[in-house]
Amino acid sequence: MSPPRRSYRWWLFLFLLLAAVGTAAILARSNGALKVSTVRLRTGPVEELISATSAGTVEADRTAVVAAEISGRIRSIHIRQGPAKAHTAIFELDDTDLRTERRLTEVGIETSKLRREQARLQREKLEADLARWRGTDTPLERLEQLDKEIAIARKDEEIADARLRELDASLALVDLRLGKTRVTAPADGTVARLHAEEGEFVTTGRALFTFISGDIFLRAPIDEVDMGRLPDKAEARVHFDAYPNRSFEADVVEVMPVASADEKNNRTVDVKVRVRRLPPNVLPGMSARVEIVAGRVAQSRYLPTNVIHDNHDNGTRYVYLVEGEFARRRQIKTGRWNWDVTEVLDGLAEGDEIIETGKLSRDVALADGMKVVR
Repeated sequence: MSPPRRSYRWWLFLFLLLAAVGTAAILARSNGALKVSTVRLRTGPVEELISATSAGTVEADRTAVVAAEISGRIRSIHIRQGPAKAHTAIFELDDTDLRTERRLTEVGIETSKLRREQARLQREKLEADLARWRGTDTPLERLEQLDKEIAIARKDEEIADARLRELDASLALVDLRLGKTRVTAPADGTVARLHAEEGEFVTTGRALFTFISGDIFLRAPIDEVDMGRLPDKAEARVHFDAYPNRSFEADVVEVMPVASADEKNNRTVDVKVRVRRLPPNVLPGMSARVEIVAGRVAQSRYLPTNVIHDNHDNGTRYVYLVEGEFARRRQIKTGRWNWDVTEVLDGLAEGDEIIETGKLSRDVALADGMKVVR
C-alpha cells in the first residue's frame, strides 16, 4: 500500500527548507569570503578574577546550639525566631518544684539559727553558773559536771553553725538552678531555629534553640590551582540571588588551612569573605556567587576574552586579524584577565581589527589565510 500524498508534501517542504538554509550560508560567504565582525583594542581598567568553583554559602560568624542546663518542663517560649539582645529570655522552664525547695531550705535556715541561739544561751548560762560557784564550797564533782555541760553546749553551737552553712550552700544551689530555668540569649544575635516546644519535658543537655551571632560572612570554595594567584589581602565581589543586578564589595578575611576533595577528587580551598555593606534580608543559609580580585590594572589595552585563543602546544596565545581580504593569525602577549576581558601587552596595534570568532557558526573553522569580508 503506497503512503499518502501528504507525506510526500512534507518531505518536499523539508528538502526546500534545507536547500534554502544552505543557499543562505553560501551567500553569507560573499563569493567564497567568510563574513565576519571585528573589534579593536580598547583602553580601561582590567581586573584579574578568581571565581569560586561553586556557589558560596552565607554563614554567621558564631553558631551556638543552646541546651537546657537542668531538667524541667518548658513553661513558655518568648522568642520563637528573630533578633534578640544578650541576656534576653528565650525559654522559661517551670520552676514550681524549685520554688518549693527554696522555701523549705529557708525554713531549715531559720530553724538552725534558733538552735544555734538556744545552744549559745545554754552555754552562757552554764559559764555564768561555773563562774559564780568557783571559790565556794560547791563540790568538785559539780564543777567538773558544769565544765562538761559547757563543752556540750559549745559543740551544739558548732553543729548548728555547720548545719547553717550547709543550708546556706543549699539555698545558693537552689538559686543557681532557679536562674537556669530562664534560658537566655548568649549575645546579641538571632534565634535561628527552635528544637523544643512549650509543654515538653526536657532533660539536662537537651537542645533548645540554635542561636547565631557576630558578623555575617560567606564561605566559598576556590580551585587549588588558583591559590598561587590569591593575594595576601584580597578584595572580592559578591552577587546575591536576591539582588540579581547588583554586586557588593567584600574582603577575604580568612583562608582555610586545609584543602577539601569532592566526589570527583577535585581539590578546593574554602575562603571566608565579609561583605563591607551587607544588604538587608540576606540570611544564613542563602547562596551567593563570589569573585576574588587577584589583581587590577587601572589603565591598559584589552580585548574581549572570547576572541583570544590558546595554543596548547607551546603555551602561546593568538588572535585572528583582518588584513585586506584575508584572516591572519597573530601571536600576542597577554596579562591580567577575567571571563569578560583580557589585557593585551604586546602583538597588536591600535587600529588592528580582530575577528570576533565567538560570533561565528560552530561549523566554521577559521584558519590563517582564509578569505573574509566585513
